[in-house]
Amino acid sequence: MSKKFLIIIAVLSALAIGFYGYMGGFDSPDVAIATSEPVTIVGKYYAGPVENKQFGQLFQETGKALEEKKLAGTLANIYYNNPEDQNDSIKAFVGVAVKTAPMPLPSGYELRHWPGGQRVVRITSKAHFLLAPNKLYPALFDYLKNRKLKVRKQYLEMFPENGPAVIEAELI
Repeated sequence: MSKKFLIIIAVLSALAIGFYGYMGGFDSPDVAIATSEPVTIVGKYYAGPVENKQFGQLFQETGKALEEKKLAGTLANIYYNNPEDQNDSIKAFVGVAVKTAPMPLPSGYELRHWPGGQRVVRITSKAHFLLAPNKLYPALFDYLKNRKLKVRKQYLEMFPENGPAVIEAELI
């Protein structure tokens, strides 16, 4: 290999590592036992394979609804089974956490509520929402395993534009 090629590879690697760091890739998640706040989500329910095209389209549709100001709030999802288990089908409610639900709701959307006042394990990270789930879920499951805690198989994800990504799981 030529010296020029090695320099190019080194520069590209440094840029990739720098970008990963900028996106919060090296951020360590914070874990705490907390009390949940009530959250109202406007969205759509999905049950089926994780790899299904329809599941991905729900996320795109939600992002578009936020962009076009049809919904105002924070990207949020509720998973009704472990979202990390790629071998299983997923049960999820994909949508936007809102302060006040728009009435009438956009066509095809419904409301779901995450209850307040519950003891939860809350994991937060400043990582970009594309990186955060891959950092938060392992931190959550390690924390639960190390402390021998159990949670309901429901997980709230929220990805505020100007704040840390959050995952909550209610303690049993």
